[in-house]
Amino acid sequence: TRYEIRAWIPSVKGEVETSYRLFASGYEIYPENGEDAITVTQAQNQDAQWVSLGFWSIPEIHGTAVSLNLQMGITSNSNGEVGVDAIAFIISP
Repeated sequence: TRYEIRAWIPSVKGEVETSYRLFASGYEIYPENGEDAITVTQAQNQDAQWVSLGFWSIPEIHGTAVSLNLQMGITSNSNGEVGVDAIAFIISP
């Protein structure tokens, strides 16, 4: 199954960079863009909004029941606020 993952990021101050990684049943699944992680700079989102983190496909080897875990990391020595109010997993064709 292919998912688009979106994060609701509130208005924040600062230049904090956050990275997101997806795990399916404990195994890391890489985004379709080929990167190890998706990086979002909080300051790019001056107004509260849904931000696309990209697209991931869950291989069939994980079966029909999959435990999804999205991990967020914060770049060290970042200044400012980090905010994520909600995460949405949207099934995508």
